[in-house]
Amino acid sequence: MRSVADSPERAVESAETDEALRRQVLLALGALVVFLLAAGIALAVSRSGGGVEDATVGSVDDALIGTGTGPLAGTDVATYSAGRQRALAEAKGRWVAVVSLRDYTTEADFTRLFGGLSPEAVLVATEAGEPQVVAGGLGEWAAKARSEAEEERTQLRSMADSTEEKSFKDQFLADIDRLGQLLDHLDPAKPVVFGFVVTGSAASLRQLADRPEVRLVDLVGRREPSSLDRLRGLRPEETVRAAEPRTRPL
Repeated sequence: MRSVADSPERAVESAETDEALRRQVLLALGALVVFLLAAGIALAVSRSGGGVEDATVGSVDDALIGTGTGPLAGTDVATYSAGRQRALAEAKGRWVAVVSLRDYTTEADFTRLFGGLSPEAVLVATEAGEPQVVAGGLGEWAAKARSEAEEERTQLRSMADSTEEKSFKDQFLADIDRLGQLLDHLDPAKPVVFGFVVTGSAASLRQLADRPEVRLVDLVGRREPSSLDRLRGLRPEETVRAAEPRTRPL
């Protein structure tokens, strides 16, 4: 006897169910393919910087487009400079750049040479001092730097007096001596400016790079960073490795 499961009606119903399942599987696979393609396109756009504007960059290697900060400590200066020069040569559109000068200059001379460019900030370093980014006048910067150095020297003296460990004491005393030298030379009227931050078209930045006073024009990004303090340039004495020496020599 043939069971109900073996009836023609049941066979047709089973075949229709199988076909429906097959269509659902195919639709799911199609949706997955579309999703993967969209994700791949989104990832490519993200890696390129996103947007139509970034598509105008040209053939510059991704690793050379917009360092974001400038040279990191320990970076080989010659290799870094060559890469950044190539990035500038091939770039298009508008960029924020850190411009490093060949020599230190005074605020007055800097304004005479580059004031027409409307820099966002200047890069400064006084003898025995670390480099800093200054968005305002150098008089205000020097007053703040003096106050901070005096406070740090007082703290170091206290720590040197309270430790018996010779290596610690020697380091504290060395830092105290350096800060004393910094305070002796901290004068905003002296040549302390070694670079600046500016925004402009790639063409105008290439013209700037050709000026005899300019050592390097380093593209760091499309927009000014939220904090200028993290930007770095190359001081005149940094000829082998970036940030070596850590402070400007006396």
